Amino acid sequence: MKRATLREIANAAFSEPGDAEFLERMCERYPHIAENLVRLGAAAPADRPALAWQMLGETPRRGILEMGVPPEVGESVQDHAVHCMDLVPAVAEPEDVEHLTAMMRVHDLAEAITGDFTPRDKIAKADKHRLERIVFGVMYEGNPDKDNVMALWNEYERNETDAAHLAHDIDKIDLALTAQEYMRQFPHLTRALHREFITPMKHWLHTDTGRAFFDAVRDPRPRRLDKGEAHP
Repeated sequence: MKRATLREIANAAFSEPGDAEFLERMCERYPHIAENLVRLGAAAPADRPALAWQMLGETPRRGILEMGVPPEVGESVQDHAVHCMDLVPAVAEPEDVEHLTAMMRVHDLAEAITGDFTPRDKIAKADKHRLERIVFGVMYEGNPDKDNVMALWNEYERNETDAAHLAHDIDKIDLALTAQEYMRQFPHLTRALHREFITPMKHWLHTDTGRAFFDAVRDPRPRRLDKGEAHP
């Protein structure tokens, strides 16, 4: 695509020096971002949040697929967001449910445009954050909800509040529960999925609430792990 086109689509989202050049570099490295921005930018600003949510439903959770789960049964990032929202009432105190539910709805929303990066993409955390900030600027251009959405996303990203700590735990708990479901569907992937998404939970969970909830809902150690089976 022409550079001018990309700049025009994202112009209102640039808030720091060098944002335009940074976005162009990211789009050259990850061409799907440019394609998704063009699709989003073609919609009227008032329609973009709804379109982004729709696109999130078309965005696969790549970490699961990289473990060998067939694409036709792999969950979308929207599925993950909805599952996280559904977990909130079971994990959070009643007075925190509304805030946490809103945070879980937007925590991965930028992935409608960026896609689901995994460690194999080797994108720096600062670059991912900057890219998502620009994406939200396009997504919520002129929208009265922009400040609230950005505040929720920033709270999650900074991970400095009690609510954000629990939100991160919910994000990981859903990943582990999803992995357990795929382990039941695809027993030959048990060892790989357990190693990637269940074993690290003792390091990933940082709240007593999150740890207690996961201990209550996690599956017992799969017997297949005790049989010394070869890695699939």
